[in-house]
Amino acid sequence: MTNEGTDATAGADNTANPVATVCRGTALRRFAVTAASTAAVLAVAGALIVSVVQRIGEPTIDAQGRIVEAAKAYVSAYNAVDETRLKAITCGYIAEELSSAGPETLGALRADVERGSATVNNFSGTVEGGNAAVTTAIITYPGDLPSRTVQFRLLNHDGVWKVCSTSTPLYPGPDSQ
Repeated sequence: MTNEGTDATAGADNTANPVATVCRGTALRRFAVTAASTAAVLAVAGALIVSVVQRIGEPTIDAQGRIVEAAKAYVSAYNAVDETRLKAITCGYIAEELSSAGPETLGALRADVERGSATVNNFSGTVEGGNAAVTTAIITYPGDLPSRTVQFRLLNHDGVWKVCSTSTPLYPGPDSQ
């Protein structure tokens, strides 16, 4: 016995069968939503993996490292005769001197630097005690200027280490050559 006419979809186009069309549309939507969700999850996972891998390679700077970096920044700003930056990274005696500095003080700074930029290295004896710190470094100069050991005294202002004084001027006097 044959059931002719009972299966309208057998070997035929499903457009004549509205149930098959709705099911196909629902399946396509379900597939599209699943694909989009999977892509979003993979993108977030990828971003997290990249972030973790980048952080693994980043060195963490401890308090002593931040103190040394502050002293280096001070020498760099001094070499650049960058009054604005110097004011931002200093405190105490140095900040007071800079706030009252006239053209003659900045001229003296420029005269120091014209003799050659100081290079700071060989930090040692970095000690932190609460909001105060001390670090010692050797300052070298180009030409015949002798190197010198300088102790930097710093204070932490709102999480930022600032140089407040040095044991000796960064640059030797003009007659020290």
